[in-house]
Amino acid sequence: MRLLNFTKGTIALLLISSLSLVISSCQKSADSENGTERANSLSTMEGVVGTASNTASAVTFCKTRDFCLWAGQTINSGKVVIGNDDNNLYVIINSLEGFQAVSDNVKIWVGDNLVDLPTTNKGTPIPGQFPFKLTVDPSYTWYTVTIPFSSIKTSGTLDCSGKGLYVYVHVDGIANKKGETAWGGNCLADGPIKTQGRWYYNMTYSTGCCDECTCKDEN
Repeated sequence: MRLLNFTKGTIALLLISSLSLVISSCQKSADSENGTERANSLSTMEGVVGTASNTASAVTFCKTRDFCLWAGQTINSGKVVIGNDDNNLYVIINSLEGFQAVSDNVKIWVGDNLVDLPTTNKGTPIPGQFPFKLTVDPSYTWYTVTIPFSSIKTSGTLDCSGKGLYVYVHVDGIANKKGETAWGGNCLADGPIKTQGRWYYNMTYSTGCCDECTCKDEN
């Protein structure tokens, strides 16, 4: 068997080379964190709260915008209200006939870049991969979801100062006394968006600060 014969000089050189690689690796990581990472780089359920009721929310908003809850493609089965205060985004869902008795019957995605939206390779949203998934007791018709700005993945710091957002809300609801898939969308929409034989709606919202106005956007 042939034995490797390392001199003291060879060992020292190997140690110096290994140390250089470690320093280089650490420096690259630090540069990435300081220069290229997003302000909010990950959507998280931290601080996200869902509150069920049979009446509208009593939260005071800086700004709101109303949408329709479209079930079975074209059935207006309720409403979705998006609003915010200085620290949180609110998604309020009113399913007039209630929610289906299944887990994760509300799924929400919020962001400022559609590249981050979970989709198939042809662009169809995948609700099962949305970051905010909650379960509403089917005996209720109103559900308010509070999402801290800090829990929403965005390309910059998210606050109340007019930040534009895309919002996708998928609901397992009840319409015409049967279970239906529902999406929040513009009340004036001429039918759903369709891809790969599937359908969906989406919404857009721009935040507003309380010291500027207490106002409501119209569809």
